[in-house]
Amino acid sequence: RADRLYRKFRQNILGNHSGGGGHQPTDNNNKNNQKSRGRPRRTSGGGDSAPTATTTKTDDEQPPPNAPQPTNSKPLLSEQVATELWETFVLNSTWTDSPTMAALPPKEDYEAMYEQTLIGFKKSKMHRSPEWLAENGVCADHMYFGESTIRQAGHGAFAARHLPEGAIILPIPLIHIPDRKVLNMYELHAPPGGPVTGDKERPRPPQLLLNYCLGHRDSTMLLSPYGPVFHLINHNQTLVNVKLQWAAPERSQHKPEMLKKNVTEFESYSSAQLAMELVAIKDIEPGEEIFLDYGDEWEAAWQKHEEEWKPVEGADTYVSAFEMNQQFDHVYRTEFEKMKGNY
Repeated sequence: RADRLYRKFRQNILGNHSGGGGHQPTDNNNKNNQKSRGRPRRTSGGGDSAPTATTTKTDDEQPPPNAPQPTNSKPLLSEQVATELWETFVLNSTWTDSPTMAALPPKEDYEAMYEQTLIGFKKSKMHRSPEWLAENGVCADHMYFGESTIRQAGHGAFAARHLPEGAIILPIPLIHIPDRKVLNMYELHAPPGGPVTGDKERPRPPQLLLNYCLGHRDSTMLLSPYGPVFHLINHNQTLVNVKLQWAAPERSQHKPEMLKKNVTEFESYSSAQLAMELVAIKDIEPGEEIFLDYGDEWEAAWQKHEEEWKPVEGADTYVSAFEMNQQFDHVYRTEFEKMKGNY
């Protein structure tokens, strides 16, 4: 659907300037058209009709179904005006939840598609030369998860192979959340057929996703990373061996110009516009745990939490899910598995 929209825009607005959307007939096309003029047409009765000026083509002269249609039209708008029209009324439209609109090209890729369709342009982006991969390619399996070396930290991330200083360990696309209040939770009650009651002014602790987002205390914006294993990297200012940096645009969907926009402008974008990279700041050996410095403010908050924390009632008898599973040698079955019988 996005490709059809782009085709129509090129054909109707750009005219001849849109390479794949319309072009002037070549000399060969003109000759074929001239040869076909005056050729007798066969009627349903098998006879020949009188010569006609209507252009006809035999089967072997018919163009492919998807071939561009010849046109003598000229560009209706200049390139600058057409680009501004596309940027204003299409890319910055209010249809922020439309997957079709999200598939359309940004302004910086607009001119590159004058000579091909949107699908053709996207396919061209999927093919990379060995030289390009050697310079820009990043493996997504540099890390694996396991039990952290930090006591009671749960899982952690570990190096799958030797990672030299300066190596790009992981590309990290970022989902932007312009207003962090969407993660607030409230204790509300909605009885069947009754009104919703509860305190809507005092939120409870927010959704757990907040713990895995990047942000700043003075901004409502949150950036939710979704690179593999990244969420399992633990904090350690002493053993830190990686850092975060903005991703290079040539090997990611990161758009540096977006960093100059204010938070409200991000609301019109339904796809990820920013990305980071995880970079080794020292040589990391296989099996070594990956540690990231969360920052001085996070460290101070954690120290304060440790000093003030008190165990809840019944904590001395608490048994974790992992320990509980070790106490049983059988498997719990789902309702559907029970219908099929025993194992």
